[in-house]
Amino acid sequence: MMMHGDWGFGMWGGWLVMLLFWFLVCSLVISAVVSALNRGSTTPRYLGEPFDPRRIVQERYAKGEISRDEYLTLMNDFK
Repeated sequence: MMMHGDWGFGMWGGWLVMLLFWFLVCSLVISAVVSALNRGSTTPRYLGEPFDPRRIVQERYAKGEISRDEYLTLMNDFK
């Protein structure tokens, strides 16, 4: 017969459920932030990745957004 509504876990069961709940909430928030940062990108960009303007120029040239002359000019500017 259940008298206190704790399902036999006692005080520790409540803490365990609360801990698991907040772990799940934090995991979902972190996952949403990483997903938002990677949106629209074919390659994942992580928070610790260094900024490389040459890579951006190479990607733009590969997509056809800039001409060969613009590509060579920009690559020379970053040497």
